[in-house]
Amino acid sequence: MSNDITDSSGVQHDVRGPFGAPVPESEVATTLRADELNLFDSTAVAVSSVAPAYSLASTLGFIFIIAGIAYAGPALMLVAFVPVLFIAVAYFHLNRRHPHAGASYAWLSKLVHPTVGWYNGWIQIATSVIFCVAAPFLAGQYTLLLFNSLGWISDAAANNVWYVTFTASLFLAFVTFICIYGIRWTTNLQWILVIIEYVVILGMSIGGIIKVAVSHPKGSTAFNTGWFWPGNIHGYEALAAGAALAVFFF
Repeated sequence: MSNDITDSSGVQHDVRGPFGAPVPESEVATTLRADELNLFDSTAVAVSSVAPAYSLASTLGFIFIIAGIAYAGPALMLVAFVPVLFIAVAYFHLNRRHPHAGASYAWLSKLVHPTVGWYNGWIQIATSVIFCVAAPFLAGQYTLLLFNSLGWISDAAANNVWYVTFTASLFLAFVTFICIYGIRWTTNLQWILVIIEYVVILGMSIGGIIKVAVSHPKGSTAFNTGWFWPGNIHGYEALAAGAALAVFFF
């Protein structure tokens, strides 16, 4: 079937789709581009999906205020890791058997029922929309607080909701541009962000432990390996509520 149409004068014109895009002569099956990402690239994308810095900033405080958890928060990370590990194993085998960019949306539609896959897809869209609002806002807030600590802006400007919103919009626009441009740019940016995140988090964590052990600042608590023992979580309600939040870290 041709994309050309002929007018009354016999001149042929191409048929154009939305925004001037050419209409394909036949539908081409969508496929994943082979060998676009290597193992290290995929690891960077996976690690960035965990978002360690964002998870700490947005979730850690809620875990520690749950009654019955206190300093046993790190133990919740180990508890939450168990179901996440099984999910990762399941994803591994499903990707080997039926690689698909739709992931769980496509797999549930095929293995269970299209309706289940449809709901799964909409849940992912809803959570992505919520994340795309919350994460840039948090980034904008902390960016202005950093500028304030450096003396570049005033306290009023750092806490101005309109300035925070504008800064968050810049972050969201930048990330959107990178994603649209291509997976290669996205992965390269993820490498940079992952390295920065882990250097800062590990540096501050190790530095904090050393500072408390050496100088004992007022109000500080020394590092204790008992924080990693799930038995120090008091009550099933605390375990359930904490684990539900801890899964978000992965």
